[in-house]
Amino acid sequence: METIGQQLRAARERKKITLEAAAQATKIKGEHLAALEANQFDDIEAPVYVKGFIKIYARFLGVEEKPLVDAYLRTVSVETSVQLSPTPPQPVAPPPPQKLVAAPRSALAPRPGPTSAPLAHAPIGKTTPPPLSEDRSAIPPGAIVAVLTGIVGLLVIIWAVSGFMSWANSTRTAPKAAGTNVAAGLAALTGGIVASQPAINPYLQPKNISPAQIIEPAQASAHSLTIRADEACTVTVTVDGAIWFRGRMPRNEVRKFDARRSIKLRTSDGNALHAWFNQKDAGRLGRKGEQIERQWP
Repeated sequence: METIGQQLRAARERKKITLEAAAQATKIKGEHLAALEANQFDDIEAPVYVKGFIKIYARFLGVEEKPLVDAYLRTVSVETSVQLSPTPPQPVAPPPPQKLVAAPRSALAPRPGPTSAPLAHAPIGKTTPPPLSEDRSAIPPGAIVAVLTGIVGLLVIIWAVSGFMSWANSTRTAPKAAGTNVAAGLAALTGGIVASQPAINPYLQPKNISPAQIIEPAQASAHSLTIRADEACTVTVTVDGAIWFRGRMPRNEVRKFDARRSIKLRTSDGNALHAWFNQKDAGRLGRKGEQIERQWP
């Protein structure tokens, strides 16, 4: 049975409509339409937007919208029920019963016997307490040593924690104070490759670039490139001179990259990739099995 994305894509290809034309007619971004056709619903902001986009796109393509919307809602409800299913409580075994053992007669306290001395009446008023025995009043030396050792250990822990916090604060604020000098030093050490664009989505994190090299704040992008793998292929994407993605894209996977200057793409199969540059359909990049290297703009 075809998925929601496969049905939408088949209807669009039957009408010979490009994603760019569909985006202009439906007022939906081309990257969102590509995500719908690839069943990548998590790339869209909220489920209510996905439901509305499916309705609008199905009406535009002349496909019955209700079965598609119902199939999507069933998918969302199944995922929600799996996440909210509680874990059954584990039974707790009762403790084993304890047997009461009678104490021997020799262990019982002896009964006081009769005494021939006359009973003395207790004096009325303030009485002097009996003196403490030597074993109760004296503190063992081992206890004093243990207490002093614990105090010293606590002071060492407090000193270590305060030193670590001071080092962390100084490390956190050092790049802000250094400014462009830190950027120039890192550029000299890394051969001029300093990535300045932080990753927005998990798949946009740069490869082979350490976190220390990402030192500049994010700026507004001037160009965007969206690619969709119609077949599994190996892709390398370089954004503003830094390798942003290198790996294998499975079939129907959609990725987007933003850049301030240029985007360079290299793939092992030009026919397997469909590209949109600045939301304009660039089509497939080449023939089947052809190694392609393209740069925009």
